[in-house]
Amino acid sequence: MEEFDRLPPYLRRWLRDADLPWSPSSVKRAYFKALQSTGDFSSAISELDIMQSRRLSKERPYRVKNNINENS
Repeated sequence: MEEFDRLPPYLRRWLRDADLPWSPSSVKRAYFKALQSTGDFSSAISELDIMQSRRLSKERPYRVKNNINENS
């Protein structure tokens, strides 16, 4: 929890509302990497959203496939 508390408020908000269970250190690392490449706070946050969406899209087909097999 201490690591979460040390994050900037905007990253704590993003992490609190995230759909995946990100660790504070991974969010911080991904954010600063995105900030370095974009040079913009809003764009870096958008990059976190994109990363999360990509991970979710990789997980969803498996879940749907499993649900279909379980119900058959």
